[in-house]
This record gives sequence, C-alpha cells and structure tokens, in this order.
Amino acid sequence: MSTAQKLYEAGLITYMRTDSVTISNEAKSSIVQKIESKYGEDYVNLRDYKNKNKSAQEAHEAVRPTDINIEEITSDYDQQRLYHLIWKRTISSQMSDAQIERTVVNIKSDSYNEFFVARGEVIKFDGFLRVYNEGTDDEIEEEKGVLPALSINENLNLLSISSRESFSRPPSRFTEASLVKKLEELGIGRPATYATTISTIQNRGYIAKGVNEGLDRNYNLIEFSKNGIKESQLKEKTGSNKGKLVPTDIGMIVNDFLVDNFNNILDYGFTAEVEKNFDKIATGDQDWTDIIKQFYSDFHENVNEVKDNAERQSGEKILGSDPNSGRVVKVRLGKFGPIAQIGTIDEEEKPIFASLTKDQQLDTISLEEALELFKFPKEIGSHKGETVTVNNWKIWTLH
Repeated sequence: MSTAQKLYEAGLITYMRTDSVTISNEAKSSIVQKIESKYGEDYVNLRDYKNKNKSAQEAHEAVRPTDINIEEITSDYDQQRLYHLIWKRTISSQMSDAQIERTVVNIKSDSYNEFFVARGEVIKFDGFLRVYNEGTDDEIEEEKGVLPALSINENLNLLSISSRESFSRPPSRFTEASLVKKLEELGIGRPATYATTISTIQNRGYIAKGVNEGLDRNYNLIEFSKNGIKESQLKEKTGSNKGKLVPTDIGMIVNDFLVDNFNNILDYGFTAEVEKNFDKIATGDQDWTDIIKQFYSDFHENVNEVKDNAERQSGEKILGSDPNSGRVVKVRLGKFGPIAQIGTIDEEEKPIFASLTKDQQLDTISLEEALELFKFPKEIGSHKGETVTVNNWKIWTLH
C-alpha cells in the first residue's frame, strides 16, 4: 500500500483506497483510443462492471492510471512493477474476450473400463491476453498445449505413460492478499482499513511472516514404456509456510482469551453488522450516539466481569519429565516470549528456563525438542586459559 501511495502522490494513479470497480466515461474514452491505436479495433469491448461486495461504498473510482498513454514510468523497481500491473489490468478490462479452442481426448483401453484423458488448447484470438503476452514467445507457449491431429476411434500405440503419487493438501495459510479477499467476503473492514489492520497485528506480534521452507517428502513415480515398467522414488517439499501469515504463540493465546470472554464481539456477523451501521451513520440514516449506547452498555459490563474473574493466560503446556532430574518439563509464554521450563517455583531447587527458537511454537514443540534447548551454554574447550562456551544465539561463541 505504501508503494501505491507513492504512485498516487506522484499523480500517476487514482486514489487507491477504494472498493469501486467503476471507471469514468472520460477514462474509458481514453482507454478505447489507446487500444485502437496499439492493438486495433477488434480488440475493443467496452464493459461496465458491478461490484459483487454488497457492503462496498464505491466512494471513489476504480484504481487506474491517470493517463493511460503513460506505459512506462521512471521510478524504483517496486513502483514500476505495481504501475505496470495497474496499467495492464485497466486496459485489459475494456478489451475483447480471448477465443480459445479446447480439445479433450478420451483414450480407452481394450483391457480396462477406465480411460486416459488428454487436454489441449489453441488460442484462436488472443483478445485481452495480448496485453499479458507481450514480451513472451507466443509460439512456444501455444505449442505446449497443442495435441496432434486425431480422429474418432483411431487406434493409438502406447509409447509411454507415467503415474505420479499425489497427496491431499490442507487449506493454504493466508497471505496479505488472500486475507484481504476473505475480509471482503465476510464484509469486515473497508479498503482504507485493510492495510492498517494487517500491519497492526503484525506489529503487535500476533502474526508473523512464515520462514519455514518445508520438509522433504518422498513420492512414487511409475513409468511404463516399451522397455518395461520403471519405479522410482523422488522428493518434494511439503508444509512450507514461507511468506505466509502464521499466528504466533502470543497471537493464539490472545485469540483464545478473546473467544472465551468476548465471543459475541469476535463473531463475523457482529463485525459486519457494525460496518453496516457505520455506513448508515455516514449517510445520515442512523444517529451515532444510539449505536454507541447500544454497544457500550453491554460491552462495558462484559469488560468489568472479565477483569474481576478472568485468569491470566500463559498457554502453559506440560510436555513430560526431564530424564536426568525427574522434574517436570513444560512450555509457556514468558515475559519476553515463549519459553521452556524445567521444574516449578514450588520446588526447593529453582526452575531453569530456555527460550524457544523462532521456528518453534508452544502447541507443536515436543519433549525432546524442549530438552535440546537446555544443552546450552556448552563448554567446547579453552583459549588462552579461558573457557570457551557456545550458546544457541545463532553462531556465537564466548570466552
């Protein structure tokens, strides 16, 4: 959003905090002229779009270049990329549909009822795709989906066939873009608040960008040809959350606390209804004092009740016992972040603590992983009469 803000301040795009899909008639006229001069009249198809989001305010025009004739800008890399994205989406929105011929071939076997399927497609008229295909080798791209000439009931000779093992995948974690889309579907928030909402929960440490590259997983590949059957085992990455939004330990603890004590406020329907009331206040159809009174009386009572009765949440989880001392091993949220702990404050011997690493979480860490944290600091030798120790502070040593 900060990159879009810079483009807006430079006068290159219209106001970007908008939920509108409408383009002014004056802008459409300029877009049509650009399409005709650059691609030809066959590529023009004027369109009017309607917003699918019922709660959309549409107070501003859709995001577009202020001058469609400016295709390139002199700026930093991020601004250039974003401007190109906006320019292409704007001009393609008023272009003709692409015409694609798709072919599906069902190949039956004499021995089995099951059949194999081959799909191919050829672009007969590129339409709006012309904007996105510029700068690529179109012929090579088209050849990838071309099937050979075939006729119905033609006998085919099998040259080779392969079967790859696949696994079901859980729903993917949110990115900033997919989270905004979900908020729009639920009617929560407005274009002007999406960016600040996501940055706020990041700044408070409730979510973080994932860094886990994932783990290697084996999968089987079976290939059949005239030379026989070949079986092989290959590897793929699974479980990566790199670049995705991942809830932190403190985020999950705060969320559980709020759900337990303020469930009505966290309800999607409640939040969407409040947004609608705000819209009514903005249009003068509702008095803001009535809305606030209606909400605050119950909310204030709820807050006081929670303050008097709720217990402090630390996400404490007992993992087992330390095999050396027999003392309990647990993890919890400490003052400075998630920690592992051996022993309790009730024992004569004081408990010892170790911080969890960045890729460890309270709900997934195992007893073995927690015990590994207590192996540091470790003496690894001496230097000039001084003891050299290594700690789990990245790769540092101390002497």
